[in-house]
Amino acid sequence: KTKSVGWWKKLLDHKFSQYIRQKYAVNGVTECVTCGAKHPWKNMQNGHYIARNHMSTRYSERNNHPQCIGCNMFKNGNMDEYALFLIKTYGEGILEDLQKEKQKIRQIRIPEYQELIKLYEDKIKALND
Repeated sequence: KTKSVGWWKKLLDHKFSQYIRQKYAVNGVTECVTCGAKHPWKNMQNGHYIARNHMSTRYSERNNHPQCIGCNMFKNGNMDEYALFLIKTYGEGILEDLQKEKQKIRQIRIPEYQELIKLYEDKIKALND
C-alpha cells in the first residue's frame, strides 16, 4: 500500500528533530537554548520559534533549536528568551526574516519529503561518524 503524505511528514519530523537535537550536542548532552538546562539530546525537544503548522518554516534550521521539555511544553516555547537567543545567534533581522518566511505558502509533496528525509539521515550519519 502507498504511504500517505502524513506518514512521510511524520517520518521527516522525527529525522529533523533528531538532527536538530544532536547537532547541538557535546558528548551526547544538549543545552536548552532558552534556559540553559543541559540534558542528554534524547531527552530534549525540537523547539520551533514559529509554530510548526507553518510549513514554510517547519523545517528551517534557523527556526528550530533544542529546548528542554519545561521551556518547550510548560512555558509554551519560552518565546521571549527564544527571541533573544535568535537575535544573538543570527543577528537583528532574524525575527523579521522568520515572520516573512512564515507568510509563504508551502506544500510539500512525497518526493520532496523523501529527499529531505535522506538529507537529514545523511546529516545525522555525519554527526555520528
